[in-house]
Amino acid sequence: MATHFNRTFNSRLVLPYAGLGVGGSLFAFSTYFNFSIPTRFVLTVVPIAIDWLRITRDPINEHHSLDFLNWVIGYRKAKCFV
Repeated sequence: MATHFNRTFNSRLVLPYAGLGVGGSLFAFSTYFNFSIPTRFVLTVVPIAIDWLRITRDPINEHHSLDFLNWVIGYRKAKCFV
């Protein structure tokens, strides 16, 4: 549960390590085979952007956090009435 809260309410910059690795590898590949500069740019930036979006836009973390917070509210209401 702590992981879901950390991912939902986290405000720090998340580094997409897998995207950086794939983008760097594709950049080295495209440089070795002398691709054009725009192609190198796209092959470098797109994997990084996709990995960053995959990490930061995961809706399941928000759903789990909301379920837990709803459970806490229900539990406190039940304790009030007892």
